[in-house]
Amino acid sequence: MGTAPAAAGGDRLSNLPDCLLHSVLSHLRSRQVVHTGLLSRRWRHLWRAVPCVDIHHRDFLDEPEPEPEPEAFYRADGAFDAAMYDAHRQAQDKRMGREIMQRQDSVLPLNAASPLDAYRLHLGGDVHLRKGMGRWIRRALARRPAELRVACDYDHGNGYHRSSKDPFFSLGIFSRTAGVTSRLRRLSLSGLILFELFEEELRSECPVLEDLQLVNCECHRQSPGRLRITSRSLKRLAIVSSSSEARLCLTAPALVSLNVGMPVAVEEEMPSLAVASISCHAGVLSLLKSLRTARALELQRFTTCALVGEEPELFREFHNLRTLVLTECEIGDGCQVLAHALKSFPNLERIVLQDCMVMYLLPRVSLMCRQFTAIELWFNNLLPSSHYINNLLPSSHYINDYRSRGVV
Repeated sequence: MGTAPAAAGGDRLSNLPDCLLHSVLSHLRSRQVVHTGLLSRRWRHLWRAVPCVDIHHRDFLDEPEPEPEPEAFYRADGAFDAAMYDAHRQAQDKRMGREIMQRQDSVLPLNAASPLDAYRLHLGGDVHLRKGMGRWIRRALARRPAELRVACDYDHGNGYHRSSKDPFFSLGIFSRTAGVTSRLRRLSLSGLILFELFEEELRSECPVLEDLQLVNCECHRQSPGRLRITSRSLKRLAIVSSSSEARLCLTAPALVSLNVGMPVAVEEEMPSLAVASISCHAGVLSLLKSLRTARALELQRFTTCALVGEEPELFREFHNLRTLVLTECEIGDGCQVLAHALKSFPNLERIVLQDCMVMYLLPRVSLMCRQFTAIELWFNNLLPSSHYINNLLPSSHYINDYRSRGVV
């Protein structure tokens, strides 16, 4: 397992036990991991037992062939030959797809017995790369990973004309073997089209799933416009940049963190919820009532009416809330949204206005919550002066101005 002690100033890293070296190598991409086999005899086969596999299509390409000069694609009459250019690009993409398939097969052998801690696959948008996606995911699922991340650089377009070349995803189409997702705790999918079976697989075949992230994914189903997620174990859910027309039906009683930009119907209480980020949509007040236990809450693109007018007493039920973030929201003439929030949230400590329109002159309001400490203005391209809102609070409270993002 180890080697003889190295001479002073020599290679002490190689004297570490295999388990520590595997842990170090798990933080590298797979091509870098494979290259460590060239270091010495001690490292020759270490990479084969690394429990994390991270495949990025660009890492498995040889040095690209030099591109032909632009003049090569012009005919004798001086016109650009689009057909010749397309044929060149297709031949180049096919070669790239063959190389990646051959090299990833060696990185992720099918007959390996040890389970994976993580498998991460990032493919480009080329159709020839997507042809190998099912093969690689099947090999990964056979190793029963605790984490699965699949990302595809794919433009969904209008979504009305699907073909077999599109990046469809369902756990069942990659493996029929029972128990392959029994260890799966983290699942992250990006740029994929989810089969209708995906919803049932989450419910029945992922018993320990805790973290689910869907980025720019679309649902392919007979009854469009709905996505159902049911999980008794799920703790963190993020759905980003997906179809705004879809509606999420959510049953996740153990949920701790929720980040969605689509309409949500909560079908069971979430008593452990601590962090939430939602967008304004029809029926959003019903969703807000399900978020009463949150300690940090981000509201995106809310109107003044939604925040103040429809149910003015709603916010008094948020006894745990300490941080409120308003992103691209209407603050209202006279800044009544801020005044309403300060008076309504009983234990609020901090408000962040992120890319909100703030009036130059703001009224002074009395504070009902003594522990309140700061209002912060965050803008993408403009850092406003703090005197914009120094009339809002008594002098004992201070103002912070920041550019950074990611409050919740």
